[in-house]
Amino acid sequence: DGVVGTAGSRRAPRAPQVARVGPARYARLQESRLSGRQGGLRAIAARAGDLGATRPAGAFQVRHLAAGDFGVLNDRLPVWNAQEYAQRLQAQDRGQLVEAIAWFGDVPGGRGMVLFPEHEELSTSAVREGCAEVRDVFVTRPRRRLGVASALMAVLEEAVRDRGLPRIGLSVSLDDDAAPARALYERLGYAHAHGPFVSSTDLIGDDGPIAVGAVMNYLVKNV
Repeated sequence: DGVVGTAGSRRAPRAPQVARVGPARYARLQESRLSGRQGGLRAIAARAGDLGATRPAGAFQVRHLAAGDFGVLNDRLPVWNAQEYAQRLQAQDRGQLVEAIAWFGDVPGGRGMVLFPEHEELSTSAVREGCAEVRDVFVTRPRRRLGVASALMAVLEEAVRDRGLPRIGLSVSLDDDAAPARALYERLGYAHAHGPFVSSTDLIGDDGPIAVGAVMNYLVKNV
């Protein structure tokens, strides 16, 4: 349930904006997201001593989410509420999803998950296309352009093949800041299935709902 990658060194693009949030929360939420409305909403700045803080070459490993990961993930790679990782692990244990985490030593540098058809939050787009669905592919700023997103996607695609499912899909924003994400998915063999369409939702944050939305295309790939 893991792969090992070797990090390179290039600078990442600027992050997109998230609409309809207050100024303080907006400042926390404007980090870039690779996979649309379920993308990561808060990036973690490099801390002194972190691998990748000064972008040295190095290795990382991608592993499935485990119960012992919650503390460091909520500290270094938080999502929109403190219970989200625990809920994802419960769904993973039920066979409804796989959550992959990229680790640089004991420091998490990226994440992504794939939902299977049994998951209650599978989108109408995934149902329409008959596919498993990638969500929340996110790499922290110091770890970008190191091959982390490609490694995460490889683990998620492998999980789909292991389930015997023929297709995998995802939604991706059409704004300029998502251009690197679109280029990544094209390079990995994802093709346009339908769209554009407007997608919006309220994520349940620790401090209340967080409204997110974007114009998307839906992409699919045979695995």
